[in-house]
Amino acid sequence: MLYDNFQGAVILDQIMRQNDNDFQSVLNNIGDGSITSADYNFLKTRFTTSVSKTERVSFKDSVHLFSTRLEVVNFNRERLANLKTSANERLPVARVPAIHNTKRAELGTVTEAEGLHSVLYLARGARIMLKSNLWTEKGLVNGAIGTIVDIIYEEEKNPPYVSPGIIIVRFDNYDGPYLDNDLKTVPISQQTKSWTSNSGENMTRTQFPIVLCYACSIHQSQSLTLDKVVLSIGKKEMATGI
Repeated sequence: MLYDNFQGAVILDQIMRQNDNDFQSVLNNIGDGSITSADYNFLKTRFTTSVSKTERVSFKDSVHLFSTRLEVVNFNRERLANLKTSANERLPVARVPAIHNTKRAELGTVTEAEGLHSVLYLARGARIMLKSNLWTEKGLVNGAIGTIVDIIYEEEKNPPYVSPGIIIVRFDNYDGPYLDNDLKTVPISQQTKSWTSNSGENMTRTQFPIVLCYACSIHQSQSLTLDKVVLSIGKKEMATGI
């Protein structure tokens, strides 16, 4: 086995991503399964029922983290369905199907297609997350969060059975040239990913490398830098220390 060739090991013993000592201690205890009453009381200060109404409102547009995919899907769908115009009218939702080279490719998983979904449901004003590194130096990286400004279809092509030509997005932390300097928008086009089936058949999927991000799973949030989150830890441990 490959690991038999390793001749040394490096132990990481310094936490780099958290600066709050109390929070570090709580996280370590949770991971070790040795959480204390003091840890619980510390976390309790951040329960929804413990913070002021003003502070709860400040988290309204923050990413919600859930322990199961079903909770993520349901929350994203609910927020998408409740998007409204300035006149308090519900916004239309666009069905965005991917393009596949074969019928069997339509059954391919998101993992096989490197993050591309077979169908997306999007709308103007929807919060989305980029799932591909497009321009790392300027902030268009996997995990970048933004808002859809417009969904543009080619002439004489309309939803729900065809894909848009371009999706216009305003990203929160993009630092490059804009399509529209006033709106600070950039165009996002489709990508094509390929994989080989168990039978050796070549599969391809062409889709926009984005997903709704009102919510994501705790697992998916690893490596992301998020200013604020609302966390639902779930009813049980999904794995040791998680």
